[in-house]
Amino acid sequence: MNAFRFVQSIVGRVVGVRRLLVLMHDTFAAILAWVGAFWLRFNLMVPDDVLAHMLFVGAWVIPVQASIFLSFGLYRGIWRYASLHDLKRILGAVAIAGLSVPLIIVLFRVQSQLPRSVLLIDPILLLMFMGGSRLAYRTW
Repeated sequence: MNAFRFVQSIVGRVVGVRRLLVLMHDTFAAILAWVGAFWLRFNLMVPDDVLAHMLFVGAWVIPVQASIFLSFGLYRGIWRYASLHDLKRILGAVAIAGLSVPLIIVLFRVQSQLPRSVLLIDPILLLMFMGGSRLAYRTW
């Protein structure tokens, strides 16, 4: 029990429990957007060969997006007081994340058969999930 309290106090001091929860929420939203983009692209039935590419590329897309979210300072504000300024930061972070994925694919010559439409659907879903959850929390 004492070890748990020690770890909790360290985590609470370094990142804050609420900020960590919000980061986990946005990471989960990025995962849902990535899988949802493939799901929508292939009419709700993702083929097995494409599923392997989705998991391979998604393994580095999600951490890249999470690091971009951290660098944009999305976790400084309180959701209850989310405003247009916060939505602009989310839009900027999602735009940079959406542009960084194809750039990384080209720069590192990732050998994957990734549909181009997924690269367009993913940022749209990500913006809807991240912005929509904050809007829903604010109105609640």
